[in-house]
Parts: sequence; C-alpha cells; structure tokens
Amino acid sequence: MMKQFSKFIVIGIISTIINYTVFYLLLSVFSFHYLLSASIGFLSGVLAGFRFNKIWTFEVTHKN
Repeated sequence: MMKQFSKFIVIGIISTIINYTVFYLLLSVFSFHYLLSASIGFLSGVLAGFRFNKIWTFEVTHKN
C-alpha cells in the first residue's frame, strides 16, 4: 500500500511539472492568451497524471 501511495505522489509531482511547463511554453514562447495557456496546461497535467497512474501506479492492463 505504501509503495502505491509513493508512486501516486511521484505521478502527482510529474503531472504538476507537465502542467506548469506546458503553461509556461504556451504563454511565453508561443504567446498564447494566459487563460488558454492555463487551460491547456491543466488538461495536459490531468491527462498525463491519469494515464501514468493507470499504467504505473495501479497497473491496469486491460482496455476497459
């Protein structure tokens, strides 16, 4: 149980990094509007976190 919790925390940190990285790149490098940058960054982090948790933390292998 502690191993799964540790994985969950690591994925949370990675998802946060993805969120802020995408936000920063879209805002600063590509000059997107800040609300659009924040929305895309948030969705990127959430989707990455969901996918990584499903595969690595909870080790779900079937497609359902």
